[in-house]
Amino acid sequence: MKTLPEQCMAQLQSTGKFIAIKRGESGYYKTTVYDVEHAQVLNDRFGATEEDVVAMYHGSMFGWGVPGADATNEMVKSLAQGNRDEGVAVTFPPPEADSWDNHCQ
Repeated sequence: MKTLPEQCMAQLQSTGKFIAIKRGESGYYKTTVYDVEHAQVLNDRFGATEEDVVAMYHGSMFGWGVPGADATNEMVKSLAQGNRDEGVAVTFPPPEADSWDNHCQ
């Protein structure tokens, strides 16, 4: 398993707001990040790849021991590749994750 960065930025599809995810922690943190470019600059600074962002999103939601929290997992790679193919700079969680908003720190 690849070591994930300490934190990353992602965007909630339900609200469009950007969030910070910290490795090993459940839920997420509100941020003052305002657009995709700003989030990507921060992810670059954190060393967070698209695969890392997808894995960290899953880990913060479902636990850090699940296969989806592993950036080398084929499902994670596929989701990250889909984001790149669509020109998305950060992960946009699936609609069924909307209830995750209730876990905000």
